[in-house]
Amino acid sequence: MNKLYLGILICLVAVAVVGGLLVAGGPGYARMEKEDRARGDHLHELGRYYACTVDGQERVQKGCSGMAQMPAAPAPTQEAEYLFARTGETAFEVCTSFKTDWAKSSGYYGSDIYFDGQRGCIRYKRAALDGDWVPQ
Repeated sequence: MNKLYLGILICLVAVAVVGGLLVAGGPGYARMEKEDRARGDHLHELGRYYACTVDGQERVQKGCSGMAQMPAAPAPTQEAEYLFARTGETAFEVCTSFKTDWAKSSGYYGSDIYFDGQRGCIRYKRAALDGDWVPQ
């Protein structure tokens, strides 16, 4: 009888562990979330870089000090592809793909990053008043 209870207890523990991993995503999912967080931070850095240099020269604009060189991607995001595109005379966007839905659903980046499926973009537009590039 004790062996039966022990067997049931072992099965319950195994089911609880497997269920917990399914709900939380496990260590692989946590690693992808960490990479997405670094990818989103780098996307913001690239947006600021392009806002400072998009016109072919480093602009004298708030936050442009030391932005003459493109920021290097942090280690977990080095394989990520970042795409820069002019979307008009007074607008551009920088995009990359995210591995999880975490960045969308967590609100970590507020409304700065626009998502289309797994692709996230940060968009800038030239302000009419002073000509500085501002996130949309």
